Amino acid sequence: PSPADVTNGSVTLTLTAFAMAPCVTSISDNMTLTLLTLPTVNAGPDVSHCSSTGYSISGSSAANYGSLLWATSGSGTFSSPVALHPVYTPSLADQVNGFVTLTLTAYGNGSCSATGVSDQMTLFLNAEPTANAGAPAGLCEGSSLTISDASATNYAGINWTTSGTGTFTNNGTLSPTYTPGLSDIIAGSVNLTLTVTALAPCSNNATSVKTLTITRNPQANAGADGSTCGIDPYTVSGASASNYTSLIWSTSGSGSFVNAAILNATYIPGASDLLSGIVTLTMTVNGIAPCSVPVTDNMILNVNDTPSASAGLDGATCETTAFIVSSASASNYSTINWTTTGTGTLSN
Repeated sequence: PSPADVTNGSVTLTLTAFAMAPCVTSISDNMTLTLLTLPTVNAGPDVSHCSSTGYSISGSSAANYGSLLWATSGSGTFSSPVALHPVYTPSLADQVNGFVTLTLTAYGNGSCSATGVSDQMTLFLNAEPTANAGAPAGLCEGSSLTISDASATNYAGINWTTSGTGTFTNNGTLSPTYTPGLSDIIAGSVNLTLTVTALAPCSNNATSVKTLTITRNPQANAGADGSTCGIDPYTVSGASASNYTSLIWSTSGSGSFVNAAILNATYIPGASDLLSGIVTLTMTVNGIAPCSVPVTDNMILNVNDTPSASAGLDGATCETTAFIVSSASASNYSTINWTTTGTGTLSN
């Protein structure tokens, strides 16, 4: 057939038998030859698709066909492999491979049915993003956290946000630094959220949350300064502490504590304390992990020795003459007072 015959769709073929002499009449007969056009097929353009969902094939076309059949180079499935526009669902292996070739074959009509014409398209499979903000973390009040265990895949962008009032440095990276705000510290914890933006054509972003626990610094107050007499035990009464696991008292002198590990410790002054008349008592408070730096506070204990008194040597005076005491002495006293067993009077 010529191209014009094919375009026309059919052609008439005429057989003429010419007579043998002396016969002169020719005889003719016709047959119609129907020309079936070969099928044409177009699987459509190559496409990028988010691998977590089925892809609806919409760009395919075919003509002059009796039947169609889709095939894949991978292991996914077609909703209807004999339809012109089926849905292809990628398998896990397809997703791991990152692409799959889809082939559309069109088989002709009638005598052309044994001839298949094929075309291919490539379906590029972009994976959904993943986000992992890392394990819960803790830090001490006044410190900052540099995140080192976060991870993400298949992303176009990264952003960290906080449920509190702290601030991020480099929050567009997987390893930002977070400085807690006042409300974070008061609350004792804050949630840090990692948001990962999907690569087109995927549109579902991924998020993950890290909980940051903030431990308050220990506080110590040894209380007001105090006084004791001689080696009389002195019990601390105004000390306080918070956010601590343990505490211990120590002295600058030579005395000792009955129980140095309690707030209201009792101190027994030593000999050097009596000599100096003053001693510094220090309370050291150990914080709750991860707060590892202990804090201290001091109080001054005045150690007053017991008073001594000497009225001096015995004396004598004439009944009409006042007697002036001249050899009396006293130490470690606040006031002095003289009294008499008689009825005379004392000046000063």
